[in-house]
Amino acid sequence: MTHRPVQHRIASLAVAAVRQQWNLQGHAVDEIREDYGEDLLVQICFDGVMDPARIWVQVKGTAQDCSSGLPSVRIQAHQILRWSRTADLVVVVLWNVVEERGWFALPQANFDPIELCENPSRMLTLSFSRDRPFDCGSVTSLAWGARIEHTNRAVVYSGVLLDEDLFEGGPATGSRQRSTWIALLFDFSMAVGIFQPDGHFSQGFTDAIRDYLLEADLEDLETVTRQAILVAIVSTVSRNCARSGLPEALAVDLCGFLHTLFFDEARMQLMTQVRIAPRD
Repeated sequence: MTHRPVQHRIASLAVAAVRQQWNLQGHAVDEIREDYGEDLLVQICFDGVMDPARIWVQVKGTAQDCSSGLPSVRIQAHQILRWSRTADLVVVVLWNVVEERGWFALPQANFDPIELCENPSRMLTLSFSRDRPFDCGSVTSLAWGARIEHTNRAVVYSGVLLDEDLFEGGPATGSRQRSTWIALLFDFSMAVGIFQPDGHFSQGFTDAIRDYLLEADLEDLETVTRQAILVAIVSTVSRNCARSGLPEALAVDLCGFLHTLFFDEARMQLMTQVRIAPRD
């Protein structure tokens, strides 16, 4: 008679439960049949539209009592090194099949790649924290984190290619890369709520700029308007994207892109409102 080990049953239950959390948020999930360290591939979807960002998930199932402390998992250094070299986000989820809840860790951020290279065959300990429960809120946050990091990489890479094209061939050669760079920034701005669906700036973004300028010293107009744009970007992303932050490179490129658009069209009207509005 063929018997199925208890650990296999626990693993199957854990993978199914973690997959359901992603599915409930509308993301597309494929279970990996050829296992090289990942159990699930999550294709991010927002409002029914597939996103180019992806997330790899390794699931660790447990049935032990976690009330006194969360178990850690052992992973070979070469596996974590491979994850550190991928452009996609990697998430390891510990799922308790008895308590029906889980916690997650981000291995790419926990280890030094140089140390991993020194001894790739050794086993490393990945710990989990109760401060990082794996639930619908963390799924949303992880999805936005993956989307933002993917956009950041794409924008930075496009900017490098643009600089190379301008250096080698002049403005005519760089026009295509500039179009790509602008499209990436515009699409992201739409996604995070800086622009409305009709292409106009959202009220929340405009209000954040106005509020900043009402309290600012307007002597250096160029500097203060860029600061206002940056503050509005950060606050809009935090408000609309599960309190996510922005990588510095993406924030700087967005600021330059949006500053030109916003103050080319609305600077005089906005400056007039700021100068006549009463201060508290």
